[in-house]
Amino acid sequence: MFHQLLPFRPRMHASLIADDATGAAADPEADAWMSRISALPPEQACRLIEERLNMLEAAHLPVGQFVPALGLIQDAITTLHARIDAALPRTEMRFSAGELELVKSLLALLKRTASAFVDAAGLLDGKWFPGASRRIRDDALQQGALAVLLRVELAHRIYARSSTSGWQQLLRISTIAISRKARVAEAARAEIARLHTRAVLFELADPNRLDPIYFEHLRMYLRRHGGQTRIVRLQDLAPDKRRDPGLHLLDPAGRSSQPASRVDASRSDGDWLVLDARPLVKRIERQLTGLSAGVDTARLGLPRDARQARYHEFLAGLGERWGQRSTRRHTRSRFLPRTQLAIGLGASRELLADPDAAARQPAGGQVAINPWSIVNESPAGFALAQIAPTGGVRIGEPCCLRPDGRPDAHVGIIRRAEQRGPRDLVIGIELLGSGARPASVQSPSSEDGTEETPLIHFARSSRFSGPTLLCRAGRLRAGETVVVRIGDHLEPCRVTELAAVGGQFELASLAGST
Repeated sequence: MFHQLLPFRPRMHASLIADDATGAAADPEADAWMSRISALPPEQACRLIEERLNMLEAAHLPVGQFVPALGLIQDAITTLHARIDAALPRTEMRFSAGELELVKSLLALLKRTASAFVDAAGLLDGKWFPGASRRIRDDALQQGALAVLLRVELAHRIYARSSTSGWQQLLRISTIAISRKARVAEAARAEIARLHTRAVLFELADPNRLDPIYFEHLRMYLRRHGGQTRIVRLQDLAPDKRRDPGLHLLDPAGRSSQPASRVDASRSDGDWLVLDARPLVKRIERQLTGLSAGVDTARLGLPRDARQARYHEFLAGLGERWGQRSTRRHTRSRFLPRTQLAIGLGASRELLADPDAAARQPAGGQVAINPWSIVNESPAGFALAQIAPTGGVRIGEPCCLRPDGRPDAHVGIIRRAEQRGPRDLVIGIELLGSGARPASVQSPSSEDGTEETPLIHFARSSRFSGPTLLCRAGRLRAGETVVVRIGDHLEPCRVTELAAVGGQFELASLAGST
């Protein structure tokens, strides 16, 4: 049965990360197998790929035959990866146990192929017939780097952590690629650099801060502009340039990286690799300037959504993280008390109005208020850990937490999330204010002047020192007068300023309010 593995050849593209390329099958048997993979349900396709990989490993083929056969298996994994990615929720973090298990299986397959490609490349180094061996080795290095990139993106797609072993493999691949002794072909070296830099930039962007829509924007941005970066040796950088924003030292022990400006001078003589993102950071600065000046988004190499203030904030965040990582503004206190957490504007208003709202939720209904553990706390916000399965978590969504044994409730915005398992979710919350109350406004901009908009009222917030309202974006306008209702009390107020928070919400500063 192993003879069927021999004719398989990898589907070579101009770029392994060109997402619109599918390649052509090398022979009818390979084409039929790929067609079967595409037609099967993802769970069955995953098992079929695993069986083929087990057969290949058991066949003990020569490396020159093993690498092309493994390339076809990776093609199948890449096709399945696209199908699974497209089927995952794109509006909120509502992943079923089956979806998480399927992603886990696919991550395991990618881990195996990455390891096999890297090991095969090591076996081919220094063999006879160096020309043919180098071509197969270069292909193995590229395919291994692609497998790691797919692992990084897929792990963050479900808000999990990326794998330390993958980053170690990428660093090993790039070290071989830029070694003069290895004599890796220029085209292969450039492709490996593109794969490695795209993975590192993706990680540095902290994608667990992004809702699924902007997660895809990040991938699109890197596909279009990620080629501006490169990987170089630290010793090849001039000492006076090592403090430039956009230089990140790659840690050989794992995924962590830090600005080269913070590296101890004693490391400068070591064989350290550095991600040079300086050209990309400058491009972002030009794009932000162009957006502010009203330049057409197509001329800036950006999508139409870039006209929105939210995209401007997203792009500025990339520039900050890729340029120079900021340090924490506040220390954190770690403890594990419980808190009730309401997610969404409506559920937050309910919890503010009634501390016992969670206990009166209908059995079997959509649970909007749940118990969580406070992992740590700072003046700027909270980190919470899931206690029971929770649906409806979305980056940029407002929330209200009422810690057990404390008099005040806190209102914030969910800023990041990390899925550590089917029942293990941690979220980070930016604090907007405490002591808030549910409220509504009567806006003269409505057709009859009496339409009420539900919102939350703060005596003061993290953005404004005076009375503030939290509402959906676009409901209020700076300069207009509204009537604020808090309980039975009505008061006319003027909206003086608006500040965007989260994806679809704003804080409105008020004048003339009690």
